[in-house]
Amino acid sequence: HLRGFTGDWVITLYPQGEHVIATKKDKKLTAYGADGEVKLDDTILEEADKVYEKDFTVHAILHDGMMTIIDLLKTADEDTHNMPTKDRIRHLRAQYESSEHIKMPEPINTKRSDDEGLQVAIEGLRGEQNIDILLRDANATYMKGEPRHPKWILLSKEKMVDVVILSRAGKTYTVGVGPLMHPEHYGKRAQEHDGEHYMMVGSAKGPRGLSVGDFATVRCTG
Repeated sequence: HLRGFTGDWVITLYPQGEHVIATKKDKKLTAYGADGEVKLDDTILEEADKVYEKDFTVHAILHDGMMTIIDLLKTADEDTHNMPTKDRIRHLRAQYESSEHIKMPEPINTKRSDDEGLQVAIEGLRGEQNIDILLRDANATYMKGEPRHPKWILLSKEKMVDVVILSRAGKTYTVGVGPLMHPEHYGKRAQEHDGEHYMMVGSAKGPRGLSVGDFATVRCTG
């Protein structure tokens, strides 16, 4: 039911954790996240040379003392972010090796499928685990610097949705989804923020400290 996709998918197990851009340069591995530089565990630092001897830049998730690599932005002197997703994953599988604490895309956590085999591939990858799945268009490029990718879809068993904060009053936030391609179709529910329009979908209570324009994840009834 999703529109605008080519029907060629990369399906990835998506652990809960902190997203970072990690760069190895001259045997030194550093990482930064949404709030700046992130300190990596010594075990991860020690294993950087084991996974690939040359320099690289990757998109990874830190969780449970592990670093799970989900995408490749640069390998040696070659920029790869403009390659299709399927080619970036192929690079990681062919040139890189998993270590004890750094995990690469492998058949156990990443699969390819067309539309017809998508459901079976998802069920086979997830098994009995209650874990999120990242669906990526296999022909899409990596969008550097963007907080959301229109060709990346998060599939969750829980009834949760990513929203943007449109306004706040204490701990109560008005939340929306989007951006909208045709805001004129949504009347007063289309609210503008930073040059884009979002559909207001309701309100939610949450912690203090969120600002207008921040992204959040909310539980919903349906």
